[in-house]
Amino acid sequence: MRHSTHQGRKQSRGRQQHAYDAQRHSTEGALKRYALTQFAVTLAGAVLLLDRVHGMPVTSAFAAAFWVVLSLANIGGILEARSWAGLSEVMRLLVLGGVAGALLGGGGEPGWLLGGALTFAAISVVWVMRLRPLLTSSDVSAVIAM
Repeated sequence: MRHSTHQGRKQSRGRQQHAYDAQRHSTEGALKRYALTQFAVTLAGAVLLLDRVHGMPVTSAFAAAFWVVLSLANIGGILEARSWAGLSEVMRLLVLGGVAGALLGGGGEPGWLLGGALTFAAISVVWVMRLRPLLTSSDVSAVIAM
């Protein structure tokens, strides 16, 4: 009888571990998909910035470079499931959408790019808000390292 009780506990722990591993894998996958999407867009923006930096005012070039660094820091925070990354990412996206919308509304060009940035920011805000419950690590080492 004692053997079967021990066996039952062992199987129960195995099922719990399997459920935990499946949930962790699902969480990591959701965060990785978001991070990969943001990284691809940030990379495209950085390449565009490097192509156009010679014709930009210095303040605009520094602002764009800061934007790229902030984006990459947030992506790192999201991949590490840091709790601070959710709020930082939402703020970054709201600023992106706000600036794109203001420029678009003021007749900024190219309209397709500004409209795309506005749409991308809106979709990303909804996406990251759905992921925020997964961002639970309170370790601030990534913030200090920046």
